[in-house]
Amino acid sequence: MRILSCLVLLSLAWTMALPMFPGGHPSQRSSEYEYAWEQGIRRFDTAPGYDSEELSGDFIRVNGIERDVVVLTKVPGLEGNESHRARISQSLDVSKRKLKS
Repeated sequence: MRILSCLVLLSLAWTMALPMFPGGHPSQRSSEYEYAWEQGIRRFDTAPGYDSEELSGDFIRVNGIERDVVVLTKVPGLEGNESHRARISQSLDVSKRKLKS
């Protein structure tokens, strides 16, 4: 699975941000992933604030599509004088752990 850090969606037609509507039962959200996959969506837009990384990782792993998708995520809290490199690295580590990649 390729994990990219991205602040904007590359293509709304080919990127799925999940959950589309916050909350919802996990089985409903899982069916949204299945529908997106059937429609040709291959980029999954996640973020710590979306609460979607674990569900995205589960869907990708269960379906064995690690090499067929691109996962986009965000890095929250890039402000102030702290080292952005350290913050980016920490955020990506957390995302990878949640995605179980």
